[in-house]
Amino acid sequence: MSKKKNKKSKKTLIIFVIVLIIIISTITVIKISNKKNNESIKLDELVGQFYYDKNSTYEFDGKGNGCLYSEGKKYKYTYTIDSNKLKIHFSDENLMDAIYSFKLDKNKLLLTSESGAVTGDYVLEKRN
Repeated sequence: MSKKKNKKSKKTLIIFVIVLIIIISTITVIKISNKKNNESIKLDELVGQFYYDKNSTYEFDGKGNGCLYSEGKKYKYTYTIDSNKLKIHFSDENLMDAIYSFKLDKNKLLLTSESGAVTGDYVLEKRN
């Protein structure tokens, strides 16, 4: 009877170890996946002019300074990037600062407004 009990204990231990390995592997894959999805764009990666329409262009210098060109006017701003958030602070106090969640995808800047004067989703195209 002792041999049967010993075999059963070994079988139970093996099953426990297999389940534990599966759980640890799953958690590791989820963490790696989340890290890749939330990788932050660095300040110096957001550089150039991004056009929204014929009247609106955002310019980023890669150092935290930029300009919004809209209907013949130039509005200077500073910007920061925190995780996947783009925070724009306009120099002109009459303009409302904005926070966007964003994604840089090849030549497209995808913005989703989180706070500011305008709301919605925007796709801006980079042109050289």
